[in-house]
Amino acid sequence: MIDRSELKRLAEAAENTFAQLCESGGDELAEAWHKAETEFADAAKPAAVLELIAEIDRLESEAAYSAAALQAAKGLTDQTITAYHDLDRQHSAIRESLIKAETRISIQCGEMDQLKAENEALRKALTYIRDTSDDWHVCEKAADALIDAAMSKER
Repeated sequence: MIDRSELKRLAEAAENTFAQLCESGGDELAEAWHKAETEFADAAKPAAVLELIAEIDRLESEAAYSAAALQAAKGLTDQTITAYHDLDRQHSAIRESLIKAETRISIQCGEMDQLKAENEALRKALTYIRDTSDDWHVCEKAADALIDAAMSKER
């Protein structure tokens, strides 16, 4: 494995020495630049360059795979959010339906209690009439009157 930090240091030294040579000139800097360039050239052998290219290719491949995985995860996240909102709407609709059903049941229970009370009142009235009258026609007329009264409540 190559020492990338050392290769970087040598490349920067060669670059900096060349920049100084260009600015001020002089044989001393020319020798320093030549030395720095030679050290860098020794370190940057074809095998080292090929290893760096292979690492760059591997990292680019990993980056592409990661980007594809991230895009897939984003798609799943979007689907999950959409499904959550759909379920939330369904939950709200079901909740509203249950509230309406509870209201109808409550009303029907009240109506049923009222009908039970009216039925009990009619039963008591008919029992009273039966128990207090010996005349069948009087009982029949009283029963008809009670039935008419009950029927008028339904209308």
